[in-house]
Amino acid sequence: DGLQLWGKSKYGEIRQLTRTVGKPFVEPLLDRLRDEPAMSLRRYYMDCVLGMGELAREAVISRLGDGQWDFVRNLVIALRNLNDPGVLPYLRRFILRSHPRVYQEVLRTLLHFNDPQADRSLLDDLESSDRERLLNAVQLAEFGRSPKAFKKLLGLLSRPGVSDAEFELKIAVVRTLAKIGKSEALPELERLLREKHLLRPGMNYRLKKEILESLEHYPADPGISLLERIVFSDREGLAEPTAETLRKLREKRK
Repeated sequence: DGLQLWGKSKYGEIRQLTRTVGKPFVEPLLDRLRDEPAMSLRRYYMDCVLGMGELAREAVISRLGDGQWDFVRNLVIALRNLNDPGVLPYLRRFILRSHPRVYQEVLRTLLHFNDPQADRSLLDDLESSDRERLLNAVQLAEFGRSPKAFKKLLGLLSRPGVSDAEFELKIAVVRTLAKIGKSEALPELERLLREKHLLRPGMNYRLKKEILESLEHYPADPGISLLERIVFSDREGLAEPTAETLRKLREKRK
């Protein structure tokens, strides 16, 4: 209750007190984390729980069956931060049935520990017809280890369609590929840069600009070669981001 009584100036001391006293604070902190309506305080309680480390492990595991999905999601994050693969048996059951946001954190945790089930689930999700599940899988694919997941990402860039949803999906794929940074993605990105979409010039511009800005995360030499092969007209508005990415890649090569 001192958080409200003494205010933010005492947050640091209260956090230190919880860590010093240790285990007796675990259950009250979890209670507050579950029931607190204010996001800023939930983040504070979460930080305190993470600070408990192994002391909080059993109490966190015991509450995974709670019906409040946002609380369970935070519990999964706390378990991942323990960096203990021993938590995996308690999390695998959420792969089959859970709230989408809980599932996303569980899958990320399984990928973090290189769990074989995680790669299988990720591959399935990258073929899902459910848009939210597919987008979540695209975002998590950077943590995967399977070469098949990388190939599926490239395949998503070849999907037909000119709807906003298709362009948003491809932009998400481009961002994930940039985090992976493998030069094998460059031919597919070059193909997209050369494509014309007369019916959707605005969305096509957004996609191409995203690609151009993402190229700085790839190896310098193949990235530079790609950009030197691409020429945009002044009216396309892409000459400036092309030049800026070229500058960054040349600087990176030095």
